[in-house]
Amino acid sequence: GVTLIGDAAHVMTPFSGQGVNIAMHDAADLAMKLAEGGEWRNAVARHEAEMFARAEAAASRAAQRLELRFAPDALETTAKLMRMYFGDKD
Repeated sequence: GVTLIGDAAHVMTPFSGQGVNIAMHDAADLAMKLAEGGEWRNAVARHEAEMFARAEAAASRAAQRLELRFAPDALETTAKLMRMYFGDKD
Protein backbone atom coordinates (compact mmCIF):
# COMPACT_ATOMS: atom_id res chain seq x y z
CA GLY A 1 0.00 0.00 0.00
CA VAL A 2 0.84 3.63 -0.38
CA THR A 3 0.02 6.48 1.96
CA LEU A 4 -0.41 9.89 0.40
CA ILE A 5 -0.23 13.18 2.26
CA GLY A 6 -0.90 16.79 1.33
CA ASP A 7 -2.24 17.76 -2.09
CA ALA A 8 -1.75 14.25 -3.46
CA ALA A 9 -4.12 12.85 -0.81
CA HIS A 10 -6.80 15.50 -1.08
CA VAL A 11 -8.47 15.91 -4.44
CA MET A 12 -10.33 19.19 -4.23
CA THR A 13 -10.44 22.57 -5.86
CA PRO A 14 -7.96 25.20 -4.68
CA PHE A 15 -10.75 27.59 -3.69
CA SER A 16 -10.31 27.15 0.05
CA GLY A 17 -6.59 27.95 -0.03
CA GLN A 18 -5.76 25.05 2.25
CA GLY A 19 -3.30 23.01 0.16
CA VAL A 20 -0.07 23.73 2.02
CA ASN A 21 -1.82 23.87 5.38
CA ILE A 22 -3.27 20.41 4.91
CA ALA A 23 0.06 19.07 3.61
CA MET A 24 1.93 20.37 6.67
CA HIS A 25 -0.74 19.05 9.04
CA ASP A 26 -0.68 15.63 7.36
CA ALA A 27 3.10 15.40 7.49
CA ALA A 28 3.33 16.50 11.13
CA ASP A 29 0.52 14.17 12.19
CA LEU A 30 2.03 11.17 10.42
CA ALA A 31 5.48 11.92 11.88
CA MET A 32 4.03 12.14 15.40
CA LYS A 33 2.14 8.87 14.99
CA LEU A 34 5.28 7.12 13.75
CA ALA A 35 7.40 8.63 16.55
CA GLU A 36 5.07 7.15 19.16
CA GLY A 37 6.58 3.78 18.29
CA GLY A 38 4.83 0.50 17.87
CA GLU A 39 3.79 -1.13 14.64
CA TRP A 40 4.18 1.40 11.83
CA ARG A 41 1.15 0.03 9.97
CA ASN A 42 -1.05 0.86 12.98
CA ALA A 43 0.43 4.36 13.12
CA VAL A 44 -0.37 4.89 9.44
CA ALA A 45 -3.92 3.56 9.89
CA ARG A 46 -4.54 5.94 12.82
CA HIS A 47 -3.13 8.83 10.81
CA GLU A 48 -5.27 8.03 7.77
CA ALA A 49 -8.47 7.86 9.84
CA GLU A 50 -7.84 11.36 11.23
CA MET A 51 -6.61 12.67 7.88
CA PHE A 52 -9.79 11.58 6.08
CA ALA A 53 -11.96 13.39 8.61
CA ARG A 54 -9.91 16.61 8.22
CA ALA A 55 -9.99 16.29 4.45
CA GLU A 56 -13.76 15.90 4.37
CA ALA A 57 -14.23 19.24 6.14
CA ALA A 58 -11.70 21.02 3.90
CA ALA A 59 -13.21 19.53 0.72
CA SER A 60 -16.65 20.71 1.78
CA ARG A 61 -15.37 24.28 2.25
CA ALA A 62 -13.56 24.13 -1.09
CA ALA A 63 -16.71 22.99 -2.89
CA GLN A 64 -18.76 25.77 -1.30
CA ARG A 65 -16.20 28.37 -2.33
CA LEU A 66 -16.02 26.97 -5.86
CA GLU A 67 -19.78 27.41 -6.21
CA LEU A 68 -19.50 30.93 -4.79
CA ARG A 69 -16.81 31.97 -7.29
CA PHE A 70 -18.85 30.88 -10.31
CA ALA A 71 -22.32 31.95 -9.18
CA PRO A 72 -24.12 34.66 -11.17
CA ASP A 73 -23.59 37.13 -8.28
CA ALA A 74 -19.99 36.04 -7.59
CA LEU A 75 -18.47 39.52 -7.81
CA GLU A 76 -20.93 41.08 -5.36
CA THR A 77 -20.78 38.14 -2.94
CA THR A 78 -16.98 38.06 -2.98
CA ALA A 79 -16.78 41.81 -2.38
CA LYS A 80 -19.20 41.45 0.54
CA LEU A 81 -17.08 38.66 2.04
CA MET A 82 -13.89 40.69 1.66
CA ARG A 83 -15.51 43.63 3.45
CA MET A 84 -16.65 41.28 6.19
CA TYR A 85 -13.17 39.75 6.60
CA PHE A 86 -11.11 42.90 6.28
CA GLY A 87 -13.52 45.65 7.20
CA ASP A 88 -14.94 48.35 4.98
CA LYS A 89 -12.19 50.98 4.69
CA ASP A 90 -14.46 53.61 3.08
